[in-house]
Amino acid sequence: MEKSIQTLEGEISRLKREFAILNTISQTVNQSVDLGEILNNSLDKMMEMMEIRFAGIYLLDEKENDLIYVTHRGFSRVFSKGMKRVKMGEYITGRTALAGEPVFIEDYPNHPDALSLEIEEGVKSLAVIPLKSGMKVYGTLNIAQKETHRFDPHERNLLNSIGQVISGAMERASFYTENVKRLEEEKTLYLISQEIASRLELKGILQKIIESAVGLLGADSGFLALWDPRKQNYAISIVHGFPETLIGREFSVPSEGIVGDICAKKAPVLYEDYEHHPGRLTELDSYHFKEMVGVPLIVREMLIGTMAIGASDPRKHFQQNEIDLLFNFAHQAAIAIGNSILYEDSLGNGLNRSSGDRIVLEFVEGKISAIRIIGGVEGQYFPEPLVRAREREYRIPGFFWREDRPRVESSELPWHTNRTTSH
Repeated sequence: MEKSIQTLEGEISRLKREFAILNTISQTVNQSVDLGEILNNSLDKMMEMMEIRFAGIYLLDEKENDLIYVTHRGFSRVFSKGMKRVKMGEYITGRTALAGEPVFIEDYPNHPDALSLEIEEGVKSLAVIPLKSGMKVYGTLNIAQKETHRFDPHERNLLNSIGQVISGAMERASFYTENVKRLEEEKTLYLISQEIASRLELKGILQKIIESAVGLLGADSGFLALWDPRKQNYAISIVHGFPETLIGREFSVPSEGIVGDICAKKAPVLYEDYEHHPGRLTELDSYHFKEMVGVPLIVREMLIGTMAIGASDPRKHFQQNEIDLLFNFAHQAAIAIGNSILYEDSLGNGLNRSSGDRIVLEFVEGKISAIRIIGGVEGQYFPEPLVRAREREYRIPGFFWREDRPRVESSELPWHTNRTTSH
């Protein structure tokens, strides 16, 4: 009976200790949204309360798919430098991160996957805890002992729980960082859009658009191609980081390559190995582009052009959030381009030109109810050069198209009958 009471008291004491450790670490990580502070403070508190002398945290670099030893305690400089980077799926740490399941090794030197660098460091036992939330892996928590150590079930559960607490804090920090980044991107996008909207000269607008797009993605180069209504194709109108000899390069419709794919999908297109893509621009082979992303320039469902951004750095990979950012920017850019073309189109005669067969008069009870011009959908306007010869393709609502210009007899005039006619 006395032994049972002692066992129960020991169990209660252990549970209190574990609860105190988890509570303290939870409070520690919730004091900050800075990822560096979370990792360092949680590691210090865990080592202090569990009397651990050697531990570290690996963080996943999603771009390179590597685990980076971002913070550690107790290890030598040679060891820390040698273990700085580990590939996902490589060694015990990389496989643990990939599998998402904890690993406890009590006799490390005799383990088949033991690393000589860790053996030389004196590691005898090792615990690797994945840091993950749901299906997302953030890294691993590594705890080493320099004497043979048995990880009993209670200790394993405690270390797993600590890993969950740290993972939850990392997820919150990640959300916070993403939200701050998104706000900064929206602010930048707004400022760029305002600057573009304040300009009227087309060439200056195009130059600002392509420079801003390359800068937003941290890329190297880019080009912008616009629809040419006279030739019924797309042609490069502006470049950044490319030779100007590319300007004027034409793309038929349909065509292969990134411009053709954008036109066909009217959506973002990503080439992950542009350098070897069969539809690449061979004029760009000397740039050795690794990735290229392209987006459509659309105004009210009308495709007026395409924009493509390239990166030659093999470490640069366009993330989905970057592609979304470029797509949103392209929408603002397309509006600015359309307005500029409209402005330049009006300079010839001081007004927005429109030929007779592109005017629609609507009559109600013998009186004019509405006058609609080619692009004049409820006060909006599509520049005629962008729509010419493509009216049926876009089927702009509110317009009545005629193939010819029929002569109107006096008996057909609106004051003789209530109807809609066009000139």
